Amino acid sequence: MAETDLFEVGSSKGWTARMQNTMKKCLGFTLPLFMGRGIWLTSGLLPLNKPVHVVVGKPIDCPKVENPTSAQVEEYHEKYIEALIEVFNANKKNVGINRMGELRIG
Repeated sequence: MAETDLFEVGSSKGWTARMQNTMKKCLGFTLPLFMGRGIWLTSGLLPLNKPVHVVVGKPIDCPKVENPTSAQVEEYHEKYIEALIEVFNANKKNVGINRMGELRIG
């Protein structure tokens, strides 16, 4: 499971959709409707009781540069993305059936 699976996200229909649209018009943003578990009730704001798998990859050696150029930033960003994809591919079969796809970074 991933952290995004710890809460159920509700759909905006009916009065909740109107409330969110009004909030977006007035404030410029809206809050997502989510549901977890409660202490005594069946639903609430606490995360659901589901396992969360955490994996850690090899560290990326990044020297301290006072004024990095955009080329240097891009170089280390590419290294990070490559390492992230490597960790994902090495562990995706161990963390859940619904995580068998490819990692898309957009």
